[in-house]
Amino acid sequence: MNFRSILGAAAISALSGTSALAVWGVKYEVNSGSGWTDATTIDVSGGPQTIDFRISVYHDGATLVQTTSTGIKTAWAPLRLCNSQTVTNFGWPGSGDSVVSFTRTTSAGNAKALAIAQAGSDAILGTPNVLHSFSSNLDYSISGSYVQQLNLQFYAGKLRIGNSSSAAQSRTITLTAFSFGYPGADTGTGGPYGASFFTTPVNGALGKHGIVQAPAVVLPAVITVKVPCPADLNGDGFVGDPDFEAFCIAHDLADCADPAMPEGCPADFNQDGIVDDADFTVLAAAYDALVCN
Repeated sequence: MNFRSILGAAAISALSGTSALAVWGVKYEVNSGSGWTDATTIDVSGGPQTIDFRISVYHDGATLVQTTSTGIKTAWAPLRLCNSQTVTNFGWPGSGDSVVSFTRTTSAGNAKALAIAQAGSDAILGTPNVLHSFSSNLDYSISGSYVQQLNLQFYAGKLRIGNSSSAAQSRTITLTAFSFGYPGADTGTGGPYGASFFTTPVNGALGKHGIVQAPAVVLPAVITVKVPCPADLNGDGFVGDPDFEAFCIAHDLADCADPAMPEGCPADFNQDGIVDDADFTVLAAAYDALVCN
């Protein structure tokens, strides 16, 4: 696997001038149906949308870690991640947002790593006291197939992005790290940076675990949310004369059950079965604003 494809341009640029510690980090990705990426745009004008996400630990194959008995070693495969996550601009009351699922995809960990809490307009995944929030890759140590792992998924989940009236504004949702910490690795005292790695491909070798000596390079994932704009009847991103003309035709028909009414009766903004003056009030306000938010 090519390291540049694993790490991405943002982290590659961060490598310039780095020390011998090289680089490791945590990567956040989302999938709205078109494949995994660090940035996507979703349209909630037709209703709430559900989006997949995953969280992985990566390293460049040269990252150095501190073992308790054999000193500095090269990171070989991710062992443990001790951190919590944040989903910003997400989940405030009435938004319709929710965390549908959040699971650990490694072989071990604890319930505190999967805790979910709301903090204002943000969601926190994993207990913020990260010293007690961890996921571990124990399968690697017993697998017998000790190829170097440069990238390993630790968590996966789903987010529901709402489209309620309180969420009807342009916004950007970001998945990223909230905090890091490591209370202990192997038999050592741990460190502040939140991860440890296997340091040898040999099962049972002395000092085969080591803690990272540098902060993670965090690669966030960004979800741009397109909000409902019902008055944009022709879908061009603006509320203008073509939309006004389409509305007038629907207003003259009035009854959404009329066979001549466009399918779905899109001009019935308040969904009461009739295109009337109440709907015109919505159109007029949007027409004045012109651009859909």
